[in-house]
Amino acid sequence: MLLSIALSMIPSLTACDGTKAGKSGDTASGGSDTSGATNCQDGEWMNPAFVGRNVEPDDADGSFDRPYSTFAEAFEMNADCVGVLPATYSESIVLPDTGAYVYAYSAGQFTTIEGDGLSPAVSIWTGESTMDGLIITGGGGYLVESQEDYGAETADIDCYHGGGIMVGGGSLTLMDMDITGNELPPFSSVFDGVNRYDITKSKGGGVFVMSGTLLMDNVRIEGNMAAEGGGIFVEAGAAAAIGQGIIRRNWAEYGGGFATMGDLTATNTIISRNESQYGAGGLVYGTANLGNVVIVGNDGVALVFDFGAGGFLKNSIVSANTFGGIYGTADNDFTSEYSNVYDNAGSDYNGFADPAGSNGNIPADPMYNAWSHDRTGDDDRSLAPGSPSIDA
Repeated sequence: MLLSIALSMIPSLTACDGTKAGKSGDTASGGSDTSGATNCQDGEWMNPAFVGRNVEPDDADGSFDRPYSTFAEAFEMNADCVGVLPATYSESIVLPDTGAYVYAYSAGQFTTIEGDGLSPAVSIWTGESTMDGLIITGGGGYLVESQEDYGAETADIDCYHGGGIMVGGGSLTLMDMDITGNELPPFSSVFDGVNRYDITKSKGGGVFVMSGTLLMDNVRIEGNMAAEGGGIFVEAGAAAAIGQGIIRRNWAEYGGGFATMGDLTATNTIISRNESQYGAGGLVYGTANLGNVVIVGNDGVALVFDFGAGGFLKNSIVSANTFGGIYGTADNDFTSEYSNVYDNAGSDYNGFADPAGSNGNIPADPMYNAWSHDRTGDDDRSLAPGSPSIDA
C-alpha cells in the first residue's frame, strides 16, 4: 500500500531556517591510542577510551579504571571509540568531525546524556558517527536568530532546532537508543491589529535532520515536544530512516510524531499516542515511505499529506486515530498496498479515493491483543489470532 496524500486546508509549514550559523564548540579528530577492551563495531576502532564518573580530572587517562569525566575531554584526546560507563552525564555533546563510535559499555544499565537545556543534547555537523545504547534527554535545541519585516515593523525571530539530536550534516547512525524528554518552545506570535506573526518557532523536539542522513535501528522517540515535528523533523534535502522503532507520545502543533519536508522511511515501527492539530502521527510535505508500520491511537488525523507530497504505505495498519485516518488531495503521488485503514474518527480517507478493495487494501478490525481507546491502559499492538491483517 504505497501512499502519498495531501491536505488542502492546512497552513503551510512555517519557514524556520536551519542554516548553520557556526558550531558551538570545536572538537579534535579521531585515532585513539588509549588502552582498554575493544568493543566497537566490526573492530574498526581499537582500544576505546572510556568516559565515566568519580575520577579526578588530573588522574584521568581514558582507561577503564581512570576514565575521562566528559565527552569533550575524550574527543580532545582524539578518541574515536568511546565506551560510556553507566551514569547520567550532564553535558551537551558535539561529535567530532572525523567521526566517533560512542556506546553504552554496560548493557541493561541506564547510561544517559542529559543536555543543558540550552542546546541540543547531541550535535553532528560532518563526518560519520554512531551512537549505541544511550538515553538522550534534556536538550534545548540549536537556536538561530533572525529578523523579519512585518509591514512597517521588524521583529526578532527565534527558531530552535533539534532538542535531543541535531543532525546538521554528515551521517549519524543510532542503535538501541531512547530519545525522550526533549522540549522545544511552541509557536508564539505578535498581533499588529490585522495579522498575527510568529516570532518563536521550533522544529524537531526529539530529532532534527537539517542536512545529511540519519539511520535509526531499535530507537524509541517518546515524550518530546516542538512546534513542528514533535518526535522528528526532516528538512528538505535531508533523509532519515527508522526500523524496529517506536514514535510515541510526542506533541507538536504540526506533525506530532514526525514532520518531513525531505525523505523519511519507516519500517516495522509503531507510531502511537502522538498529538497534533495537523498530522498527529505524521505531516508530510516531502516523501514518507512507510512499510509494516502501525499508526494507532494518535490524537488527531493520523497522516496528513500536503500538496505534491508523496510516498507509500505498505503492509501497514492505520486505526483508532481520533480525528481521521489519511488526509490528502488528488495531486499526491500516493500508493497503498495490503494495508488496513479502519475505525478512524471522522473518516478513514479524506481528499482522495478510498483504495479499500484494491491492491490488497482492507477496512477491518485489526484485532489487537490489548488496546485502550481511553489512552489509560497498557497497549499491546500485536495481532490476535484470526486478525484480518495477518498474512493478508
